[in-house]
Amino acid sequence: MTKEDLINRLNFVLEVGHKELQLFGFVAGDDSPYRIGITDALESELISVVASGVETLIVDKEYAIVNYSTSDERRDRYYRYDLEEKPERMANMSFVIGNHGVGRFDLNHHQITEINTLIILVSDGQGRAFTVYKYLSPVEKVVKSTKTLLAKIGIGDNVLEEEQQPLLRISPKFQVIYSERNGQDGEYVFLESSFVETNFNLNQILDNQANRDISIIERTNLLKDVEKLQQYSQKTSFSRKLVGVMKSSKVIRENISKERILEFIVNDEGLSNNLKIAEVNGERFIDITSQKSAKCFLDLLNDEFLYSRLTGQEYHAVDKDER
Repeated sequence: MTKEDLINRLNFVLEVGHKELQLFGFVAGDDSPYRIGITDALESELISVVASGVETLIVDKEYAIVNYSTSDERRDRYYRYDLEEKPERMANMSFVIGNHGVGRFDLNHHQITEINTLIILVSDGQGRAFTVYKYLSPVEKVVKSTKTLLAKIGIGDNVLEEEQQPLLRISPKFQVIYSERNGQDGEYVFLESSFVETNFNLNQILDNQANRDISIIERTNLLKDVEKLQQYSQKTSFSRKLVGVMKSSKVIRENISKERILEFIVNDEGLSNNLKIAEVNGERFIDITSQKSAKCFLDLLNDEFLYSRLTGQEYHAVDKDER
């Protein structure tokens, strides 16, 4: 997904025309969203808030969108989530679209101040829809009055009303956007990856995937042992690179022979300086001895080597992000 793709999916919120908004909230210790009823006036205001966020955070930002599993520490970019496993709260961003079975926020069991996160769903009634995931910071969640912001309208309906001194302030700042195209091809994009990693427990998901990928590498019989890979994969940056490489490694997918790989290492000065070849009982293996050599091994699996027909020189690819 490119930034242009994302803008095309969200752009209807900036256009003149019919739009609908639904509001969902989470309370601490519960990963199930609750539908929050709102008045027509507040719905219109919130659509304007979301539109402002889309414009400032997406349209106006000169940020590329890259796969989360191939990301590094560079700034000025957003991340498309491309891991197989999805955290429950994040999965609910797609679950609420078109789902009328989501329970209502019940004032008999919870206070409005217990809401710590929102999912805001915007649609046009013609098949275009997206949701934003928004954490409510302490600054936004301020009680400025003893007056309640909630009133019971009708039988059993809890409706969030617009007041002069609101209990909840909802600013145009979001952490995740989920968008669909014609009800399919759903994509999650992280605007604040550090927040998402912490609050969605992505480290555990990365650990699970990294362990599966290390088992695949072990079965190739390329390495003397996988102990160092297991050790370094405890760091998020390394496990993310490992997972990203294994998702698209032609070396693994095309089953390049072990002898061919070893000969490539021996004949490449940069690789041979960092990847040592060990011999055990007459059989050769790659011996990972440091984090530097582990990263070099991942570069090898990722085939990060380019040859310039113009200069006749070989280069190491710095950025192989999929756009």
